[in-house]
Amino acid sequence: MGINQTNLTEKERAKAIEEVKSDIENGTLYYSTRLNAKGKQLWPDLMIDALKNGNDETLANAIEENQLLNEVENYTRNGVASTRKMAKNAPSTLADGEFNRFCMRGRCVVVIESGDDEVEVYRGKEAKNPRPESEMKIGERISASKLLEDLRNNIGIETHLGLGSPNSGLSIKKVDD
Repeated sequence: MGINQTNLTEKERAKAIEEVKSDIENGTLYYSTRLNAKGKQLWPDLMIDALKNGNDETLANAIEENQLLNEVENYTRNGVASTRKMAKNAPSTLADGEFNRFCMRGRCVVVIESGDDEVEVYRGKEAKNPRPESEMKIGERISASKLLEDLRNNIGIETHLGLGSPNSGLSIKKVDD
């Protein structure tokens, strides 16, 4: 199960799509190293389609059905580089994280355009063993403009504000939602 995007509006979806298109135009769209050549080719359109008509689960399904990930991935542990078989949950991890990031960006733009500048952190996906630092963020109100800048500048990595990592299960909502 993916991240529950609380009350995601059509306007927020449209703004999220604009954010994807902006990243494409600026050459900053995140392409996971887990994506194979076909995956990198289809990624932008799949993301836009998921934001327009679906959710992170439809994006994960498209990744899996079209076999868009490499069979193995490189990793480093204790300073030693190696390879391992691609994790079974890799499609959902990638889809959850990136779909959520664009939803947060779209929501921030809508909040800012409405004259507000505050969003609230909530748990959008249950975690078996939630990190204490993630739990502490729930209910926190943060600046939408600072988060938007953070998400735009920290592509593919956790933001300075601690949101946007693929496995945190955290997202944002309008304060009145």
